[in-house]
Amino acid sequence: MKGIELPYEEFILKSMQDTLNNYFPYRTEGSARIKGKSKIFTHDQIHKLINLLHPVYHDLGIEIRIQTSKFKTFIELFDMRYDSTFLNLNAIKKFNGQGAYAEIDNKLWMFEYNIHKKENSDLRKLCALATLFHEIRHAWQSKYKPHLFEIPYINVGEHGYKSQPIEVDAESFSARMMTKHNKEISEILGIDFKWSYVMWNLNV
Repeated sequence: MKGIELPYEEFILKSMQDTLNNYFPYRTEGSARIKGKSKIFTHDQIHKLINLLHPVYHDLGIEIRIQTSKFKTFIELFDMRYDSTFLNLNAIKKFNGQGAYAEIDNKLWMFEYNIHKKENSDLRKLCALATLFHEIRHAWQSKYKPHLFEIPYINVGEHGYKSQPIEVDAESFSARMMTKHNKEISEILGIDFKWSYVMWNLNV
């Protein structure tokens, strides 16, 4: 049976998730560890934001890798021996995803250089938070609903990504959590927005 040709971004993400990483053991439980210095959040803010979620999300053992430049992303993926499909600087330059979850090693990637750099700093924080909650949901799916990752890709052109069951669920989760905890989020991030305006601009 002929394989389905994935859109470029989905192909890159799939190659990351399909890579067998035999060099670095990873955790499956415990609080999140953060690697890299964010230009959007402090590490303390990230931990406080995660702690807003149900306790099950505090114990996923994820490693959050903050990426602030495409070159740094290339170097880190090379050092970690990710699949050669992604080890191409031109491929990374084309990739415009804001985040990714690699099921094979339980790492959550935040590509800050792709997160609405033209927006004001407060709205950019919320865009980054929407991505963080979305990718954390993928880590939860991997542990508690792994069958979702086995559902065949739905190929519907440019809308394919948002048609995947795991993506629909992650988007819904992110929107629900940001709406539910908007007061606490505002306090943690030190922002003051009309949330109806914010959620409309984030398309969630």
